[in-house]
Amino acid sequence: MTTYVNDLPLMLLLAREETMVGYGSTSGSPAVLSEGSTTSESDPESEPEAALDWSQVHQRIVQLGAERGAHEREPCHWFVAAERLDVYRRTGYASLREYVERVVGLNGRQTEERLRVGHVLVGLPLLDSALRSGQLCWSMVRELSRVAIEETEEAWIDWAKGRRSREVEQAVAAR
Repeated sequence: MTTYVNDLPLMLLLAREETMVGYGSTSGSPAVLSEGSTTSESDPESEPEAALDWSQVHQRIVQLGAERGAHEREPCHWFVAAERLDVYRRTGYASLREYVERVVGLNGRQTEERLRVGHVLVGLPLLDSALRSGQLCWSMVRELSRVAIEETEEAWIDWAKGRRSREVEQAVAAR
């Protein structure tokens, strides 16, 4: 099932790698939703400016962090499918990189990285699940996908839990 934000598929809104703030919203506030749902900008629950309780703000930020992994994971798998089915050719583009840049807004490096990670995640279901569930963030999974293999993925995931992304990046770079 495709996730929608303000009646637009989420994949189209992932054009910016690091944040979705302001996409599809005239007020500039985030419009991040769970699968299959839509929002009304007049809903006070979806307006951070209307929040009065710090614990509700914290709870929503934690929830967004957990949901973000699934949102980051989805283009990886769809780009692999697009490559397999030559979607770019069928839609008149010269390459998958050009197709994704024009349709989604990711640059060539971002596209190649998601495609590479998507191919790796097909063979590493535990790492794929860790990203989908929010156990590990995108930047950690991106780095671990460079070194993990089927026999070591569980150990890498266990090692990465509780660490900062930068620590994971440095450990992978040192290998």
